[in-house]
Amino acid sequence: MAERKTSKKKKSKKRKSKKKGTPEPAALVIGAGVGGMRAALDIAESGRKVYLLDRSPKVGGTASQLDKWFPTDDCSLCKLLPPFYTRGAGEFCLRRTLIHPNIEILTSSELAKVDGEAGAFEVTVVRRPRMVDKSKCVGCNKCIEICPIEAEDDFNEGLIKRKAIYLSHPNAVPNNYCIDVDACDKCGKCVEVCPTDAINLDAKEETLVLSVGAIVADPGFKTFAADELDEFGHSRYPNVVTSTEFERMLSGTSPKELEKIPKKVAFFQCVGSRDEKRPYCSSACCMYAIKEANLVKDKFPDSEPTIFFMDMRAFGKGYHRYYQDAAKRGVKFVRSRVPAVEGVTDSKELIVSYEDESGKLIDDKFDMVVLSVGQTEPASTIDLAKKLGIELNPYGFCGGLPFDQVATSRDGIFVCGSFSSPADIPDTVVRASAAACEALKFLPESPGTAAVSDQEEAVAEPVIGVFLCSCGEDVSNVVDLPRIAEEIKNLPYVKTVSDVNFLCVTEGLMKLTDAIKEQDLNRVVVAACSIHPYEMLFRKAADAAGIDPEMLTVVNIREQLSWVHEKSVAATEKAKALIEGAVEKAAVVRSYPTLRQKVVKRAVVIGGGIAGITAAIDLADSGLQVELIEKTESLGGRVLDKRVSYEAEDLSSLLNKKMKAVRDSKKIHVRFNSEIKQVEGCAGDFQVTVAAKGKEETIAAGAIIIAVGAQEERTGHETSERIIALSDFEKDLFKPDSLVAKGKSFVFILCVGSRTEERPFCSRVCCSDALLNALKVKEINPDSDVFVLYRDIMTYGFNEELYTKARDAGVIFVRYDLETYPKVEVVDSRPKITVRDPLLNEAFCLRPDYLVLAFGMDPSPAVAIAKTLNLRITEDLFLEEANVKFRPVDLPKDGMYVCGTAHSPMSISEAITSAHAAAARAGTLLSKDYLPARSGVAEVNKRRCSACELCITACPFEARYMDYDEMIAQVREHICQGCGTCTAVCPNGASTLRRYEEKDIFAMLEVLT
Repeated sequence: MAERKTSKKKKSKKRKSKKKGTPEPAALVIGAGVGGMRAALDIAESGRKVYLLDRSPKVGGTASQLDKWFPTDDCSLCKLLPPFYTRGAGEFCLRRTLIHPNIEILTSSELAKVDGEAGAFEVTVVRRPRMVDKSKCVGCNKCIEICPIEAEDDFNEGLIKRKAIYLSHPNAVPNNYCIDVDACDKCGKCVEVCPTDAINLDAKEETLVLSVGAIVADPGFKTFAADELDEFGHSRYPNVVTSTEFERMLSGTSPKELEKIPKKVAFFQCVGSRDEKRPYCSSACCMYAIKEANLVKDKFPDSEPTIFFMDMRAFGKGYHRYYQDAAKRGVKFVRSRVPAVEGVTDSKELIVSYEDESGKLIDDKFDMVVLSVGQTEPASTIDLAKKLGIELNPYGFCGGLPFDQVATSRDGIFVCGSFSSPADIPDTVVRASAAACEALKFLPESPGTAAVSDQEEAVAEPVIGVFLCSCGEDVSNVVDLPRIAEEIKNLPYVKTVSDVNFLCVTEGLMKLTDAIKEQDLNRVVVAACSIHPYEMLFRKAADAAGIDPEMLTVVNIREQLSWVHEKSVAATEKAKALIEGAVEKAAVVRSYPTLRQKVVKRAVVIGGGIAGITAAIDLADSGLQVELIEKTESLGGRVLDKRVSYEAEDLSSLLNKKMKAVRDSKKIHVRFNSEIKQVEGCAGDFQVTVAAKGKEETIAAGAIIIAVGAQEERTGHETSERIIALSDFEKDLFKPDSLVAKGKSFVFILCVGSRTEERPFCSRVCCSDALLNALKVKEINPDSDVFVLYRDIMTYGFNEELYTKARDAGVIFVRYDLETYPKVEVVDSRPKITVRDPLLNEAFCLRPDYLVLAFGMDPSPAVAIAKTLNLRITEDLFLEEANVKFRPVDLPKDGMYVCGTAHSPMSISEAITSAHAAAARAGTLLSKDYLPARSGVAEVNKRRCSACELCITACPFEARYMDYDEMIAQVREHICQGCGTCTAVCPNGASTLRRYEEKDIFAMLEVLT
């Protein structure tokens, strides 16, 4: 636990007692948004302690305000949770809360200072007074009902008001309240009505001193203040809103819904981005606007959303398809940067005046304008950087180091999310896992997980205790608890019935634990609140009392009864029936063997490119054995042929350093000229068959990382010595007799083999690579003419600087549409390119000395490995991850991970970051000695199984297999998700779900019917 700072003398003594050089066993994660939660969970799942700190009174960050995620238009925030069940870290909604036994959450807290060095930091944290004791608050709402003070609701972007005492998050469970110190006048009315004395208006701030070995910072971002651009009228017109405000209006969680169907909605892109003050791209705004336009179409099918943009930067995985689908369903896209908005006199309509690509001036009326505001770093990050002792770039972001998106200028401190650079959620998650990977190198090794018995525990005759929570008067005013207690105590096996006023607070939980011990109970029924996540508290109390938490049954008599019924006999009868059913189930439930899968402490990395090498080094550095499988006779992959990168120019030094690390490592075994033939087994115990020189060998491994990369697509173009692939042109730039010195004019064509009908995805890096080469041409030959023919320039994030530099250097940009694709011919041995200029609305010809084609990526290697390993691929033929937004490096098969361009197109820095992330995810698995099974998994009645194999075919998680020696279907318990599909298809009733067996269900039904 955290230590309260008391005196300098005690702090000094603590330092002296620590052995020099011994790393601290805990980490600090600053920021509890998506990135912070991912980093914290990865570190915690590796067996280390994590302090998760956030300035706000809640976790979730900006993501908690969002309703849906592109490109799936659903909510999958829970996918951040560990795939392997950890008792106490249940499977639940992260919109509501985050629970993990190794994570201590410090909300309403700020970093004060950092002393020490990497591996041995001493961190001072100041906790502002919440004024409401979370261990006592039961969420009865009485304080909110009586509070006379109103303040702006920051969660809903100030669209509505809330009370000075409020719920920290609309979905928060447990629903603990907090007080807005700035708004509260300390009238004391809330103190008077609080039934548990949870409110203390005189609470003072606390100072904590934490010893940590590493720090990960992701303090989040703020959106650009739209009022700074008066021309858009955000503060003047009520129907001009920011994208975040519009999200809250659309989500339905704000009472201020759209007052009328927005027949015409205009979205303005790049508000607060790509301008003189903020010359960078915020990366996510284009897709954010498309998502909101889609939501408008969903809610109001007759609406007409229009998106005004400069470049549609749909460069993420599946994003270009999402863009195309939006256009097909009626979202209109207009390439123009709107200068201003004007209100219509005596009308709520807005006039949008803009110039189309042909130069024509157009005035159009809209019912609403949505400003897609960019990401900016809050002023507080400057102060945070000073406290951390790290450097920021001129824009206020940390920026990372060359080829390292998570490193900082201070050892042991790492960054992720938008603190590194503007980022979308998948990039944030990948950076967070990468930061966790790097942070773990400064923490001591995890002790692992202890082995447990796989024998079924013998349970004596049931001794049941029933605990009724009156919840103050919320339940007891509606349900006759004394009557229920009197009748329940006469049921078979019931030894005691207790009525506890507030069972979920600390005092009530202690009563529960003490009663279990004193009465020697082995079954518990709790009739109380919603079972999520209060059930966690009750199970923890049962575990502390020495009984299996799975022997506890929770009945919801608050939300299901007291909140929906007036005081009536029917409510009491219903509560009594539900409790009787739970008692009957408790009497027949049995204890199950705690079977676990032993983990092989070895990883197989497939692919020896920059991503594969990086992942192998990370795993080896953590003490694991690594088999690195490379199909060629050398390491390096496509990076071997690259000479420059827009991230940094010293590629050879980077690659040589990593290759040396591989050669020097005693943990990495490289297999050249080798291919994977087959993989059997499951997470923790894979059997990988490798073929080399006609021989096959089987390797046991606990995890597999796939880093097979991608190829350059070079098909379907005119052949000539003067028509050159971008990759070849780049290599030529560094020759003494370079083509650049020979030529006077050069044309680059972008999107060759990308964003087409055959390959409807963006290859992501081509634009930046082409602009870098164009700048090199101008540097070597300043008098040369350089043209870039493009559709959209994808210089996202800080790569926007390349676009600016290229324009300043005299590079001429000409846009084309897919319908007017440049026509390429070879006339008199020179390229002839015919292209239509949308500004002139006419075609013209270019006769350059050399034509450079920026080819897209070909995912053939991913397709091949997917076939071998029976993995899924996306429509764009890259490997399909477990979740595109929140588990971007996890594959659907537990224990398998993907990084680099096998996942999707990405830059060298991004590939390295994804490799760190994959290593972190694999490391969390391999840090365990055993993988535990979930409690509600399937099992097989051997006497009933007819070996029909229907359950094996139906299982979506490959948790079923056939034991042909016994001719019985078996279950891999640690893979089984307990979905029940096998139970549904089994014709003989041989397949059942633990804790949902027929005897349990029918025992309850007999009481309830």
